[in-house]
Amino acid sequence: MKTITNQEIEKVRRETLESRYTLEIQIALLKDNSQEKISDLNSILQKIDKDKKLDTLISDNLKFKIFINLGILYRKIKDFAKAISNYNNAIDIKSKSSVAHNNLGVVYHSLGTDYKQSNKSDIANDYFYKAINQYNIAVELNPNNYTAYNNLANSYNELGRYEEAIQNYKKSIEIKYSLL
Repeated sequence: MKTITNQEIEKVRRETLESRYTLEIQIALLKDNSQEKISDLNSILQKIDKDKKLDTLISDNLKFKIFINLGILYRKIKDFAKAISNYNNAIDIKSKSSVAHNNLGVVYHSLGTDYKQSNKSDIANDYFYKAINQYNIAVELNPNNYTAYNNLANSYNELGRYEEAIQNYKKSIEIKYSLL
């Protein structure tokens, strides 16, 4: 009969805790109402912060998932300041996340679009450039992120930089079909 070591017991305990919180996150995201999802995710975030049984790596991974999802939810309800804050929190945890940088770029692009529709082109252009900066970081971190190339092209297009837009649309298509 094999003896179970304390190290093995600790590993199972950590995996169980992570699974429990991951399940809570998934359940929160199944709700119909965005505000309920946001409330539940913020509650889970508070529980993770208070849970002394979680080690830093697991805690950070869970928080990263929550911040990404909160960013998505806040962008959907057009609370761009909170979306930006949550994506920046995610980037603070995983600075090399292509997804987090791409998603932050999407928020900046959305702001640019809103300002452009309000005939505030200088402010709009500033946000399109901020989006481009985030998309460039995303593709530098993951050269196969065809979504970031497509988003980069969209922002260049909004700025009237059509050659750069075309180059990035082509790159996005090339990568997407090479991955099929």
